Amino acid sequence: MKFKESGTTTFNLAKTLNELGIFRGFLFNRLLSKNVIIDAGSERYFLNEDNYIIFRKNRRVRIILIILFLLSIIAIIDFISSNHHW
Repeated sequence: MKFKESGTTTFNLAKTLNELGIFRGFLFNRLLSKNVIIDAGSERYFLNEDNYIIFRKNRRVRIILIILFLLSIIAIIDFISSNHHW
C-alpha cells in the first residue's frame, strides 16, 4: 500500500492522492468509508494502521467463509448428483 510505503500514517504526514500516485476509485472509497484511509482535510489523506490491520483481518475471515460456503454447495451438489438412495 502506497500509504505505508511512503510513511503516510499520521495526520501530520498526510499527502494528496497526486503525491501518492493513486486515484480515487472504488477501493479508495471503500477504505475511506471503513476509516482505513483518513481524510486530513485539504485533499490530504493518511493511513490509519490499526484500522488497516482490522480491515485485512476481517477480509481474510470473509474470504474463508466464502470458500467454506462454496465447498458446502459443491458437496451438496455432489451428494445429490451421485444418486444416493435413502
